[in-house]
Amino acid sequence: MTTESKPRRNTCGPYDESLNPFAQPRTSVAFSEELRNKLQQMGFGGDTSKPIGIEFEDIVAASFRIRKGVGKTPCEKCSIPELSNMEVFFKKKIYTPQEERGAINSLLLLSEDQKDRGVITATAGNHGIALAFHGQALGIPVHVILPEHSPLIKQTMCKKFGAKVVIKGSNQWEASKICLYVAVYYITQSTYYTVNSL
Repeated sequence: MTTESKPRRNTCGPYDESLNPFAQPRTSVAFSEELRNKLQQMGFGGDTSKPIGIEFEDIVAASFRIRKGVGKTPCEKCSIPELSNMEVFFKKKIYTPQEERGAINSLLLLSEDQKDRGVITATAGNHGIALAFHGQALGIPVHVILPEHSPLIKQTMCKKFGAKVVIKGSNQWEASKICLYVAVYYITQSTYYTVNSL
């Protein structure tokens, strides 16, 4: 007796194949084209043939910008005897997650007008928590769109740090689509600026 193995699916919650952007390429292409057209009408076109590069100076500037809002991570010397002919150090980035560094850097780059209007993001939770925490500290309104399966602790933490939380979408892709539609609407109304919404 032979058994066929089925492809492994998302084990974190209910999986809806219809929401997979690759399952329905025409739908996702139509959505992308519609969104691209709206963003281009608002002056957010961009030239996809010229990718945005990050220079060393950008990294140094970001590091300087966030130095007061994010603690330094420890850098410890490796003590493995086999490496005794050289010095190896480990930078422990687990103590300040990338979401936090990215969130504060994005918020600090906003103009005063954008800070007054606030930001909106779709996230599974960690980026939203970091954005809410630093948004509260900087006095910037934050709106977070979380998918319905997001853990209660992440919803609670976003709210604790002052974010307006909307629970919409059965997965991250759907929450991101909702976030983009809300952002496009409010950008045209001159209300919000988006940070990392996709």
